[in-house]
Amino acid sequence: MCSSDLFKQDEEFTPTSITNNSLQQMKILLLGGGGREHALAWKIAQSEKVEKLFIAPGNAGTQNVGENVNIKADDFEALKNFAVENAVDMVIVGPEDPLVKGVYDDFKNDPRTHNIPVIGPSKAGAVLEGSKDFAKQKDQVKVLQGKEHQKEWIHQILLHFHL
Repeated sequence: MCSSDLFKQDEEFTPTSITNNSLQQMKILLLGGGGREHALAWKIAQSEKVEKLFIAPGNAGTQNVGENVNIKADDFEALKNFAVENAVDMVIVGPEDPLVKGVYDDFKNDPRTHNIPVIGPSKAGAVLEGSKDFAKQKDQVKVLQGKEHQKEWIHQILLHFHL
């Protein structure tokens, strides 16, 4: 697999493929429990398009802007069960660890959750971005182009939902 393949967009998931969800309020599951996730939760909760914001596991600050869920961010089976049981419309991944462990791939490979958009790269993409040693071994230009593409893709999705 070459590094440019790691950042290909999921053919099923583009901002226009989820337009139907943009017309209704959404239930969002935010993964993580640090300061970054608190800032994300605070901003996401301000959107009129958000019906319910769940944060797994969350922290003392996130409980003021959403509902903390006692599930670790790397307990993929429990997260998928929760997402299905609570009709979650989108998963946003804050910390790097669940991405490197493959949360995106796990959701996409499960028939119950494959249609739930997961904001974050695949395991291969996360490993590439998260590992300085690995990145140093690869073509730096492609790595940087891929990272910029991923940031732009996430930015476009958040703009699409006015989050």
